[in-house]
Amino acid sequence: MFNFYAGASNNGEANYNTLNIELKHPLEITNNFLGYNQHSFYGGFATKGANHNTINIKNDLTTTDLSQSYKDALNIIAARTLEGSADYNKVYINNSMSTLPVYIYTAKKNLLNNQDFYPSSANNNEVSIKDFASFRNLTVLTEAKEASYNTINYNNVQSITDASNIDKGSKIIIRALDKANHNTIDIKNYSSNAADNAYLIMAYNEAAYNKIIINDTLFGVASDKREGILSIIAGLSNNAHDNTLIINNLNLDEYKNNNSVFIAPSAITGLSEAKSYNNTLYIGGNLNIFKNTFIDILAGALVHYEDNYSASNAVAPSDISLSKNNRLILNTKVEARIINNFEHYYLIVSNKINTTPLLKSYDAPINISSEGVLALYTLKEQYPYLKNKEILILQSEQGFIDENSNTLNQEELQSFIEKMQKNKEDFKLSSIDRLKKMNLQKLSYEVRISQDGKSIYAKIK
Repeated sequence: MFNFYAGASNNGEANYNTLNIELKHPLEITNNFLGYNQHSFYGGFATKGANHNTINIKNDLTTTDLSQSYKDALNIIAARTLEGSADYNKVYINNSMSTLPVYIYTAKKNLLNNQDFYPSSANNNEVSIKDFASFRNLTVLTEAKEASYNTINYNNVQSITDASNIDKGSKIIIRALDKANHNTIDIKNYSSNAADNAYLIMAYNEAAYNKIIINDTLFGVASDKREGILSIIAGLSNNAHDNTLIINNLNLDEYKNNNSVFIAPSAITGLSEAKSYNNTLYIGGNLNIFKNTFIDILAGALVHYEDNYSASNAVAPSDISLSKNNRLILNTKVEARIINNFEHYYLIVSNKINTTPLLKSYDAPINISSEGVLALYTLKEQYPYLKNKEILILQSEQGFIDENSNTLNQEELQSFIEKMQKNKEDFKLSSIDRLKKMNLQKLSYEVRISQDGKSIYAKIK
């Protein structure tokens, strides 16, 4: 067991310290009298504040031997303080690997005398990981009373978990007691087969203007049972607004259990006076999902429950207080068991037409709003191939409901969609980086509703 400190104070602050780790010989995994292997690297260790500390890591951290203890850990802690701020701390990892589970903290809560102590703020911190493999779990955490303007970046990162029962999950969580605003998680070329994958930005009182970007990722489960959970939520709070979740080229391996995959730009922690509004979800590129695996909830807002022992997600009521100005932008075809709490729908249509819908729900009605927008777009060069063709755009096996959860029949749904065609909102598709350079053309269309009121067709004019 080793502990490395760049700077420490038992009664004060630890600021502007740098710890450079470039091991010529990786740490050995041993069978020792403790029964586990645990090492920690600290940028700043203090009681009254830890700011502007940096940890740089290159080369492999451990040997390739696999250890199998529940207590195994390699802790990388940029800032540890009982009070005061933990701002402007940085962790950089490049071209490295670990066979111990890796836990990275830019700011960390501390348990002392059965009491949790949080930094007053964790702002402007950064984690950047490139060309890294963890052969156990990989988790990045920021914990403080307030967390804003933090960035976490992955590029070519793997969390390769074995099928043992000591899998603790791979997660990126920014957690604040009060507010978590203007934070960014940017993941690309990433794969994880942990039983519990969670990518969340959360706060009790407000989560706003946060962004999660996921590009070219693979999620699965290493266990023989193929049972796990995947949660991706950009802003989780009882006041969640102006959060954005962007997903491009998502691959989901087999999840055999129900209630396994949850994707939402926002979530609430309780139903009393909770609000979700002006959140955006974009899904594009190739969506490759294992046969008989489903996205369980695809929502503008869902409900997230958490205690000291576990966390879970559930469908939120289809309600205007949880869907106002929440928007779904699709540049690919998507199916889910439950789709709800979006007010605006922007669908980018390809000339590769077939009989399957652009968006389909299986287990619950899709709620729509007479104040919402249903807009269709295509690449300008593809328009000639779409003109005068009819496309199945939305389908719900349980039908559609209005703002008051009333089921809409064929005639009522026709009226709703025609109104949504005419509605406008102050939103530009170019605000999504993936769409900025696309030469998109808005489409005019005529609506046709199936007799059972479960399918919506658009004939392109």
